[in-house]
Amino acid sequence: MISAFQSKLFKETSFYTSINILDKVIPFFLMPIYTRIISKEEIGYFVLYQALVQLFFPILTLSLQNAVVLNFFNLKRKEFSEYFTSSLFFFLIAFLIISSLLIYYSDIFIALSGFVKIGFYFIIVIIFLKYLTELRQGLWRNQKKLKEYGVFTIIQTILRSLFSIGFVIYFNLGWEGILLGYFIGYLLMSIYSLLSFFKDGYLNFNSVFSTSYVKDAFKISYPLSLHSISAWSGTTINRVIINNVMGAKFTADFGVASTYNVISTVLFDALNKAYVPNLFERLSRGFDLPNQQLKGMIRFYNFSIIGVTLIISFAGYYSVGLLFGKEYLDTRIFIFPLTLASGFVGLYKIHVNFIFYSKKTLYVTLITLITAIINLPISLYLIFKFGLLGAAYSILLINFLYFILSLLISLNLRKKYGYY
Repeated sequence: MISAFQSKLFKETSFYTSINILDKVIPFFLMPIYTRIISKEEIGYFVLYQALVQLFFPILTLSLQNAVVLNFFNLKRKEFSEYFTSSLFFFLIAFLIISSLLIYYSDIFIALSGFVKIGFYFIIVIIFLKYLTELRQGLWRNQKKLKEYGVFTIIQTILRSLFSIGFVIYFNLGWEGILLGYFIGYLLMSIYSLLSFFKDGYLNFNSVFSTSYVKDAFKISYPLSLHSISAWSGTTINRVIINNVMGAKFTADFGVASTYNVISTVLFDALNKAYVPNLFERLSRGFDLPNQQLKGMIRFYNFSIIGVTLIISFAGYYSVGLLFGKEYLDTRIFIFPLTLASGFVGLYKIHVNFIFYSKKTLYVTLITLITAIINLPISLYLIFKFGLLGAAYSILLINFLYFILSLLISLNLRKKYGYY
């Protein structure tokens, strides 16, 4: 008999899966339009933009949204309002300082990445707006406000997509038009996010700025920030090396092959988004999950991720030429290692939640730093020796190592707290 917890988890997982499908399917089907309208070189710049956003987001935001979301369950409403306001002001100050430094040294980053200056400025502004919208979504997930979360997410995706495709088709702006569309979409939704923070009573200018809350937020978030930087650096480093060594056209090939990862991550993200709030909420109440139930959930996630990964690998291999055009047919040899690498990321997400809840985030940071350091020489060697195929297998190797190390720490914590 399915327990109430399992039934609720299945319902929320199904909801997040549906939202993720709608959220990801629009950009996924826009990509074949872009590949037929704008050049390979411009597609390469767009692919590099996506990688750089993932890398610079935790640098510019310090991942402070994670501390706010985590403390939603641990503080009373008035205390949480003070925590939220103090954290947001701290984010503004930190963002201003870090972004100023990045802009001052922008020529160095541009030279290393092979990107262009206007795109670098777009990245900084979009990350600021994206932080506000992700914070809004995270709080709605904690409150189990599925309708608000779903409507907000889909509207944001539609706005970004409509403006982007409009600028590309009607104004012939190329990859810059895609970024401009993203900027407008995030701008509109970040304004709504700020207004909703006031309405919900989270943002209160009368709140006392608490240094203790800021210290707590920083203590929780900076290891996660380092973790995210290290985790995303693998993907970004590969794209940067490809762009500098082989050129933007080859970055486009690699990006198109990686597009299939979007499909596989839909289920992985949905499972994680449904699982984490339920687990954290019950642990905060001292609720002990039965060992067999926990093992059953993990087995279900493992089989789901493995199954989706294999299906997407075969489907991508036979459909890439049809979807993106014959010009990208050769990219199919990269699809299997890249989707398998994405599968290891999905498996990692299942096991890392105990580390996050126990606030042992330095363990995660240590793992990602180790793998990031290892990734650079491996990527350089494999890319110079095998080209794009070497880049794909370097990501697969690093993600496998990343998963194994995270799993070992998770198992150790589960033994310690009796969840084994």
